[in-house]
Amino acid sequence: MDPRIGGRVAIITGASDGMGWATARLLTQEGVRLVVSDVKTDVLEREVATLGGEAIGVKADVTSQARSMRSSQRRSSVSKRSTSGSTPAPRATRSR
Repeated sequence: MDPRIGGRVAIITGASDGMGWATARLLTQEGVRLVVSDVKTDVLEREVATLGGEAIGVKADVTSQARSMRSSQRRSSVSKRSTSGSTPAPRATRSR
């Protein structure tokens, strides 16, 4: 177990297969408690049972809300530009 991450909690989406599943397995081996989600609940339930450790599965479709948020942000950005007559400010970036 990695003492830097052991005992922490991680949320993993798309966890019933592929990279999400591989990440869930790796983090469980390192002692991380997991909340894993996917739209495929039957597969997710089986996979959570094989993880051992502390993991719970939650049915969630994060793509639909993310898509709708992106499209509403685009619409908002377009309407602001067309009414304000100025160009939008650049996006903020994180400094390190």
